[in-house]
Amino acid sequence: MKIKNSFLLLFLFLASFKAKSIPSPSSESNISLYSNQEIVQLIYNNGEINIEGLTGVGNVYIYSIIGNPEERFYNESLENFKKQIQLKPRSLYILQIETKGTIKTYKFVTK
Repeated sequence: MKIKNSFLLLFLFLASFKAKSIPSPSSESNISLYSNQEIVQLIYNNGEINIEGLTGVGNVYIYSIIGNPEERFYNESLENFKKQIQLKPRSLYILQIETKGTIKTYKFVTK
């Protein structure tokens, strides 16, 4: 009897956890998530980094995969952001964009 009660409690716990963690299709958070999605293109070609799809002003940081800072650009316009930067070929980098109250992080590989 004790084992059945334990399984029942575990099942009820997992069922309640699952119900809370998955929003229904009609919930506001689900709608705002899709309406706030944006497409950001990050292109690194011939020593130039190009970011498209963002607006406003922000700080752009580029780090090596192990966290070493490679470049920093402060108070830059993010519309058609283009900068010359020499990065090692066939390496993984992290690009971080900081704007008012938001930080977005992207990974990219150089060719």
